[in-house]
Amino acid sequence: MASVEDQPGAAPLCFITFPALRFRLNGAATGGMASVEDQPGAAPLCFHNLMRHHPAIILAIIIFAPLLCSCGGDYLTDSEVAQTAVAQGCWSEDTRPTPYPVTVTAPGGASAPTATVIANFGDPTFTPAPTATRPATTTPLPRCTPQPGQTQVAWPTPLPTEPPYPTRPVSAAQPQLGSDDVLRVADPVLMLDVAVHPQSSWAAVAAVSIPISNKGDTRVYVRAYRPAEHRWGPATTVDREGTHPIKFRSVSTAITPDGTIHVIWGVTEYPDMTLFATHSTDLGATWSAPEPIGRPFFSVLDVAATDTNEIYVLALWADAAHDGVIPALLHRSAAGEWDSELLPENDTWYASSGALAVVGTGDTAQLVTMVTAFRNLPGSALTLSRPLRGGSWVAQFHTIPDAGSILTDAQVVAYPYRDGATLRQAVTFSATMRDEGSMFALTSLDGGATWLPWSTITSPAGIITAGGIAFDPSAQRLVAVWNCCEEALWGSAASTHYAAWANPVIGGWTPPAETTLSARAPLITGARSAHLTQLAHAINARVAWLVWVENARTVRARAVNLDRIIPASQYPTPTPRPTSEAQP
Repeated sequence: MASVEDQPGAAPLCFITFPALRFRLNGAATGGMASVEDQPGAAPLCFHNLMRHHPAIILAIIIFAPLLCSCGGDYLTDSEVAQTAVAQGCWSEDTRPTPYPVTVTAPGGASAPTATVIANFGDPTFTPAPTATRPATTTPLPRCTPQPGQTQVAWPTPLPTEPPYPTRPVSAAQPQLGSDDVLRVADPVLMLDVAVHPQSSWAAVAAVSIPISNKGDTRVYVRAYRPAEHRWGPATTVDREGTHPIKFRSVSTAITPDGTIHVIWGVTEYPDMTLFATHSTDLGATWSAPEPIGRPFFSVLDVAATDTNEIYVLALWADAAHDGVIPALLHRSAAGEWDSELLPENDTWYASSGALAVVGTGDTAQLVTMVTAFRNLPGSALTLSRPLRGGSWVAQFHTIPDAGSILTDAQVVAYPYRDGATLRQAVTFSATMRDEGSMFALTSLDGGATWLPWSTITSPAGIITAGGIAFDPSAQRLVAVWNCCEEALWGSAASTHYAAWANPVIGGWTPPAETTLSARAPLITGARSAHLTQLAHAINARVAWLVWVENARTVRARAVNLDRIIPASQYPTPTPRPTSEAQP
């Protein structure tokens, strides 16, 4: 109720504002709660104007003060419509669809479900996970009696038919965003991940920063892009006391179609070695309390979302004696319930990398994963696949001939591939040999049942710490982006981005893999000291999110048009259309 001074020369500002109802008054009598238009050319009649010129209606204002609001525009927000309905005792808006349900929270709030904790994979015992009672949702109050001649919109308003998944069609080139500093932290970033919404293509970035210059805790940072506002939302630390990531410092993120951001990270200080999970349903503005989802784990490798708002988590589990490492799969249902299983191969390494993808949709969807450094052999990787809704795992071992070091930094892209008139559900994994400066791709055109031979993306001299993979649905071409060619883990080292493209079936990358570094043109991303490069994109989107660590302590992100990398000759020729004749 504090007074507000008028700006010189400006129309008077309202002295009293009430959010429940917004309408204007003029000298004419008004009936009930109907709004009356301002006189043409007249300023809105606010409180001090009424006192000066219309003392007769001051008493009415006092009586109806709880229903008044600012002298704003005629448009009512949904919140104001709801508050007006409460004041009137009925819904008076007749040109809007059914209002959003009002959540009625029980006294004290509803408790979050208890996490299912894995006690022992060998002899599974589970802590029961009680299901939280959802608060009642309702749209209270009846509709107001319509005025004579007034037509009301039918309630409940029919919902529009849901478009097929994915909903984003293949379109022409989409706008490219500039480079943004997503995070600037005081300590080096040693782990990074990015996920995109499967339909709308907005991104969320998760990173782990470790204390070097101070004695603070290792932290997990998350930040999401807000497409309606065309900017990044707030950067948030999601770990709390007792859940800070220690030792292997792993983190991974995924976004389900309903817009929920899921973040999984590892607390691997012995004997805890626990994975924690949190999620946000409001673009990262608020986060659920971290919940333990399993132990003992060395790290989380990847998270993948389904088209039914479930997530799967690929992680490395340590056996009871801590002398072996087994890939494990954890699953969160759309209702928030967790379960887990061990994968059928157990000869991995505690520092193996891995990637996980849901290939296809609906009843035919497949889970496909790759774990590198299998059997701790140079150039080795293990792929496993099974139907999403259960079935037996198919394990296949893949080795790069004459490999000189262990594969690391596995990344993946799943995509529909057109093979003539046939649409195949394809998946491509990428991995790097860090010290050899090489990057490789492994592709399946049938959901992980069979695999094409390894293809070499690049093999220059220097160091490649990370590289990502994407697919342009219009050109039907793969794109790879990687950082090269010095170790920029601690910053101040010359490392930028390079790119290549290929036909998934032929596998011949352009520029050719043997092209020397001096003959390659770098991809202009603004990177000077790049590390931990990640690439992600939504199915049928022609823009991919490129995220990397710059100069050790800054996380940068930008959206890259894939047709900036793939030449125009690789795109289908548009069908000529006749030009309409000029009208007289």
